[in-house]
Amino acid sequence: MPRHPKPRAMRANTERQDIGLVSIGGRVAEAPPAPDPKLLAITRTAWEEFWASPLARLVSTSTDLMALRRLFMFYDEQERSLRAYRRQRLTRGSTGQLVVNPILKAIAPGDLLALEDRFGMSPRSRLQLGVILGDAARSLSDINAELDRDDVDELDDEDDDPRLIALDG
Repeated sequence: MPRHPKPRAMRANTERQDIGLVSIGGRVAEAPPAPDPKLLAITRTAWEEFWASPLARLVSTSTDLMALRRLFMFYDEQERSLRAYRRQRLTRGSTGQLVVNPILKAIAPGDLLALEDRFGMSPRSRLQLGVILGDAARSLSDINAELDRDDVDELDDEDDDPRLIALDG
């Protein structure tokens, strides 16, 4: 597994480009069709929600679509396997003994997690990719400026402050 990149301020080589700020508003013009018409409803909903998310704007439909479809097919297979395992957790082994249902091995998330990390489907993987969503990109000076603006607005209303009435009276 590769090492995680250093924060931008600590890098000697400045040629590495992070993905950067991705604004939260807006949508992809048109979501591609789901990978399979027979997807479970939960997987189809996840597909539509992905294309409505800000991460969808980072996906190139010409180069990334096959890997993204494979990810959602893995989601679907994992959900189907989990349902089958819940229906029958134990089965008979080759000599008649009770064993854990072998379909449990199909639920192992190895390939699924690798694809999720490539597409930034978790907060940690987004940080590793250098994706910053919406308000996470606000700097400390932006936050302080916003706090100062709030203080100025409160100062305009000092005529209504009962403490000042008591001092003036």
